[in-house]
Amino acid sequence: MSIDGATAEQHDAFRGVKGAHDAALRGLDYLVNAGYQNMQVIMCVHRGNVQQMEDVVKLAVDHGAGSVKFSPVTNTGRGAAMHERGEALEFEERMEVDRWVREELRPRTKIGLVLNTPPALRPINELWRTKGRTGDCGVRRILGILGTGDIALCGIGRSIPELVYGRLGQDSIRDLWLHHPTLLELRRVLDDIHSFPGICRQCTHAGSCRTGCVAQNYVDSQSLVWPDPLCAEAERRGVFPDSRRRDKHSPQRR
Repeated sequence: MSIDGATAEQHDAFRGVKGAHDAALRGLDYLVNAGYQNMQVIMCVHRGNVQQMEDVVKLAVDHGAGSVKFSPVTNTGRGAAMHERGEALEFEERMEVDRWVREELRPRTKIGLVLNTPPALRPINELWRTKGRTGDCGVRRILGILGTGDIALCGIGRSIPELVYGRLGQDSIRDLWLHHPTLLELRRVLDDIHSFPGICRQCTHAGSCRTGCVAQNYVDSQSLVWPDPLCAEAERRGVFPDSRRRDKHSPQRR
């Protein structure tokens, strides 16, 4: 359930729909009251709402959610314009949010908090705590069903037509799952970790991270596998952890 601000004013302004905040909370309450104990609130974090993160967690607790996931706004859809306007979090801000959630917010919160920071940039004790889970979407095991009835990689199909595979009522989900060329290519490239581009080829987490969000990868590079922007920036700055490289003496090391 998407909750992008602790107040209706903040959430509705971000979503562009008056009443969206109250409707989202009602929907959350319906599901919790129906017995769902694993409801997750997802907050799209940007410079305009980063100060409300703790308040959103409190709101989630009050409404019976089981966890909150923080997903910084990506360079996709309306998020692309936010990046152009300087409203999205930059590298240092992303890493500081990660540290603050781990070290300060989580200890005083009784529900799970999920970060989508690449595992290569997480402390070892955090990986130990989560047993190596990356918090990704499990793209190899899902299909996205859009409100239009389209069957897609995920919600990205709303803006990337080539990542739409078919349509409910017209195409067999089984046939798409087993034979669609984009799905077959996705499985192939995700298995071939030694051919991953850039820093991903060296990374010890390549097999679990799988280059992060393949939808965002496609937006950024027209490729389903591509270095996460945080990892690429860490490599560019020379701060990608040497301990997370397979070959610490690689010529790409800085």
